[in-house]
Amino acid sequence: MVRNKPEDIGQVPDGVPHEPQVVSRSAAVKPQVNQDEQTWTIKAVMRQPATWLIAAFLITNSFVGGTMNSHQVAHMQDVGFTPMMAAMTVSVLSIATIIGNLGFGGLVARFSIRKLVSVAFAIRLIALAIY
Repeated sequence: MVRNKPEDIGQVPDGVPHEPQVVSRSAAVKPQVNQDEQTWTIKAVMRQPATWLIAAFLITNSFVGGTMNSHQVAHMQDVGFTPMMAAMTVSVLSIATIIGNLGFGGLVARFSIRKLVSVAFAIRLIALAIY
């Protein structure tokens, strides 16, 4: 059930011929993940408009998130929270972010990364709208 070596999912170092192994029935089933991915060169990627849109979105998203996080305690104190409650809110938000990142990292092994990124950004937008 636990696959923690590349050999467990059929991967081998470059130059080493792959030798089929006798595996149990449950280990022989390979997950159907990211079957739509292609191999791209850096030049081809840099010519795509989607690359630059994604980069602009990620840079903007990081800037806005960093700005909000750095000013969140002061804002919460301005609206009436105690300094301890404001700091605790930022701590809980940071812990929830770590747990969410680890959770989405585990889901990448089972689902398409394209769909997961879309879900993650949708959750982020909903959270920003609520805030």
